[in-house]
Amino acid sequence: MTVSSTKKLAELRRIVSLACDDALDERQKEQIERLLDEDRDLIPYYISMVQVDSLVEQSCGLSVLAPTGLGGESLLDQPHVESPTSEAENSASSRSPESDYVDVAASRHSGARGRRGPKFPKVKTRGFGISITTAAGFLVAASLLIAFGVQVVRWSLPAAHVVAMHAADWGDEGSLEVGSAVRGSWNRLESGTVHLSFRRGAMVAITGPALFRATSPNSCDLVYGSLSAHINEEAVGFRVDTEEASVVDMSTGFRMTVDTDNNVSVHVTKGSVEMMRQGDSTGVELGAGEVGAYAARDASISKAVAEHVRVEGQIVYRETHPASLGYRAFVEDDLINLFLESHRLKLPHDVMLNLVDTGWYDQLGDAAGFAKAGQEVDCYLLHSSPQRRRHVVRGTVKFPRRIVGVICETDRLNATNSSLGSAWSLACMHPERGMESAPDLSSDIISISPDRRTLSVVMRTESIDQLRVLVEAN
Repeated sequence: MTVSSTKKLAELRRIVSLACDDALDERQKEQIERLLDEDRDLIPYYISMVQVDSLVEQSCGLSVLAPTGLGGESLLDQPHVESPTSEAENSASSRSPESDYVDVAASRHSGARGRRGPKFPKVKTRGFGISITTAAGFLVAASLLIAFGVQVVRWSLPAAHVVAMHAADWGDEGSLEVGSAVRGSWNRLESGTVHLSFRRGAMVAITGPALFRATSPNSCDLVYGSLSAHINEEAVGFRVDTEEASVVDMSTGFRMTVDTDNNVSVHVTKGSVEMMRQGDSTGVELGAGEVGAYAARDASISKAVAEHVRVEGQIVYRETHPASLGYRAFVEDDLINLFLESHRLKLPHDVMLNLVDTGWYDQLGDAAGFAKAGQEVDCYLLHSSPQRRRHVVRGTVKFPRRIVGVICETDRLNATNSSLGSAWSLACMHPERGMESAPDLSSDIISISPDRRTLSVVMRTESIDQLRVLVEAN
């Protein structure tokens, strides 16, 4: 890129930044058009900037994902099909004058917040050497469908986009990046977590090792791995197919695991799902707090309430997950709330623990040991936050199996959100969420019984206290 082009690109970034903040005036809008007309090599950069802004807004829940406009509804229900070459190479004579422009501001929506999105100018593609159905036009179409809505629906669109990743390792077979389109090809995730946003609005987190692919704007295949899903109203009916079973959402949040022997485990955290064998039209309905299991050896599906822990004192077990556990986001005076975060989770890596041995503790921030990679655990979260005043709460939890260890220090809690947490619920990154050690005035106490099945806590806080308990899986 020449010095002149570099300066123009810097100016383009500055103006597009204003557009992303909804601060673009008509003069600056014309300036973008002039820059793109003067230097056609800037068009891919412009398209990328718009798409990144779309992805950020989508992942933060600031924009409605379902496209609207001419033909939008029918397009949503169609699985992804690659465009034929002849469609991508339509001659200019077959297009109307308006088809030489892509209106990036077309019909943008903002969701419940009532926020009007930034206004971007039209991008003139005539003379750039491609039609709107080829690479650059396809990229614009993807970003439009994510956050802006569509006026023109002739493109073949990806089923989903990557909106976030945590320590993702794709091995030697290629990789996805934040912003990547996800279509019908298989993706092998060796480790880490990738967050996908499907075009109908489903938000899905997949943790490796996993083999998956997106099959439509509202479905995916999972051969093995762990998946957590958050489904909004537009995405009701989201479907996950495994080799031998299927899970169909009915407005819910759920987590599921598939092992290499095709056994499937599902834990519903909100709403309900239907779990069925491949080829069946109906199956078993699971509600919040229930788990379902498909056993490949006899092709059977079983249903049960997630193994209830026994609680005493001021601890309450919650089957339904709230969206957030940040300070004052989920507040109950004089109570400790207990959630099952992850069911039958195979640890993707060694996990550092603050408490491992049996005994009574008031020093809670040190590293005491590790839970080993590959071990299967159930992960529970204890949460307490007073609404109006400082409180001291106490309680005891008896788990169905042995405690592997406890995580109770703030940084370790935050660091394990993606690997141990529920991905789309119980969200919290509060700087005071961990437990305090003596002699702090708000010091807390934790004890693990000699049989490693009972945990007792004393929580003193005026903001928020949390801890994670890893328990051997069944």
